[in-house]
Amino acid sequence: ARGFAGRQVGTVGHLDVHPNAPNVVPGRVRMTVEFRDLAEARLREMEAMLRRAAAEISTSTGAAIRVENASHHEPALADPRLQDSLEAVARKLGFAAMRLPSGAGHDAQMAARLCPMAMIFVPPVGGISHSPKEFTAWEDCARGTEVLLAAVLEAAMR
Repeated sequence: ARGFAGRQVGTVGHLDVHPNAPNVVPGRVRMTVEFRDLAEARLREMEAMLRRAAAEISTSTGAAIRVENASHHEPALADPRLQDSLEAVARKLGFAAMRLPSGAGHDAQMAARLCPMAMIFVPPVGGISHSPKEFTAWEDCARGTEVLLAAVLEAAMR
């Protein structure tokens, strides 16, 4: 993922090493790799890059490598009008607001197939997210909830 300009990410989220002993060369390793980006074409490029690298490693080392596509979800872009509304509501409430891209597989990604969507992110302490160390102060959670409530009420009044 770092081989491309942009904000895409790649994650190795799971390794299953067999026999998983400290002094034994593994005979089998299974791993998950996930790529995220807001553009479908970039996701396809990263997948192709991974497949090429796996083939090259297999050829040069003699190791059997199989790449399987376990799942694929098309990127879902937030609706600009909803983003504008959320940003305006946040500012009216006196909160700082900024737009962030999200390539993660949130429920909103699935909902975007049915209707316009946008998300409200609240800041985790230290900027750590998608980690067991992630923590968000209750006050920030409450601020995010206030933004959601105010945006829903404003939309209901239109």
